[in-house]
Amino acid sequence: MDDLRVYRLANFLIRNYGTAAPREAARRADELQAKGDSSRNRLWLNVHAATRRLLGDTYAGKTLPSKVSSPIPRRTQDGS
Repeated sequence: MDDLRVYRLANFLIRNYGTAAPREAARRADELQAKGDSSRNRLWLNVHAATRRLLGDTYAGKTLPSKVSSPIPRRTQDGS
């Protein structure tokens, strides 16, 4: 399976469906399974998993901070 293709599709769905992207990917996978298209069904199941990974805590219903002040401590000029 081409990971790049999966993540491109996942990003496309997220841009167009937001947090409903995993649901849309699952719907497409179900539709293809009903048609007996197992290879494309597997593709969309992978897209479904990728959308969930990319959405992370947003998909799980948790709120994410809009800004993180400084996740990486910065060094001062004296090196400390």
